[in-house]
Amino acid sequence: MIHLIFFSIFYLKGLEKAELNGVYTLKVVVRGDLDYMIIHLPLPVDYHGCTSYQKVLSTDYTIQPAPRSKEVVRKKNGRFLKVRYGRVSNTVCTIIVNFSVERGINLENLPDDRPGKPIMEKTKSIRPDYKEIISLAKRLTMGHYTIKDISNQIVYYIGNNIDYYIYGNEDAVNTLKDGSGNCMGISALAVSLFRASGVESRLVTGISLEDSKKYTFKKDNRIYVVRFSSFEDLHQWCEIRFPTCGWAELEPQGHSCFVPVGYIRLATGEEGVDYPYLIVYSYREKPSVKYSVSVEGNIRRLVSHFKSERVERRGYKPIIMAE
Repeated sequence: MIHLIFFSIFYLKGLEKAELNGVYTLKVVVRGDLDYMIIHLPLPVDYHGCTSYQKVLSTDYTIQPAPRSKEVVRKKNGRFLKVRYGRVSNTVCTIIVNFSVERGINLENLPDDRPGKPIMEKTKSIRPDYKEIISLAKRLTMGHYTIKDISNQIVYYIGNNIDYYIYGNEDAVNTLKDGSGNCMGISALAVSLFRASGVESRLVTGISLEDSKKYTFKKDNRIYVVRFSSFEDLHQWCEIRFPTCGWAELEPQGHSCFVPVGYIRLATGEEGVDYPYLIVYSYREKPSVKYSVSVEGNIRRLVSHFKSERVERRGYKPIIMAE
């Protein structure tokens, strides 16, 4: 018999650690003449939050054709490869980044921190000031007083009411109105709801590697199975901040909040949405400039041990099932 349940990362105990090796390729196709072109490509970055960490073991890259200059630039929201070309005409530019990172999830007792006052900081895609988002945030969090419980309520709602569509909305307002969005729109909606609820939150841009993992827990004489799968691509998720321990990553697509070891951080914040980005300039007729990104890699799990302290039965989609 299958039972639909809800499962949250905040009620897990344990550790998962893995080594990830991959290749991250950017291809820029220029048709016409450019006087110059600058490419900013995010690179894997070291990170340590209250539920996860990432350590860069190695990064190297090749660039064809050879640029005028290249440098690795560190900014507050990440680490970027800045490539500058002079005159470019009918050219295909390719940047290949080989990387190796160690990533871990370390879940122990998260604090019962409480939210502060609503944070009305808005951007082009994040709108905690939008009246429908304010109203929804109040309704979802009524009677819930800790950041853990508030985050669960918000993820409940998004997982049950917002559908993923790869070509869907990329902002919070239209994702809420239409009930669908891509990873950028869903993450922007989650950040908007968190901020409207008084929880500090921001976007995370990165890479997801292809992965399929089954996590099994025994509780109340039943075996519960959490199935997680992802594919290789650029991806966006979010994180929230606990005042006493720092940032905690969240995956708002689905019901589990689960950000697995197969996710690789590249950049944080609203400005991370548009990476990789290009600056092009021409004195002549506007040329055609298009780019594509591809990702491939593998995951070698070093440690994987979790147990669950809480499982709730809910009438939601069968993302997680009891067997």
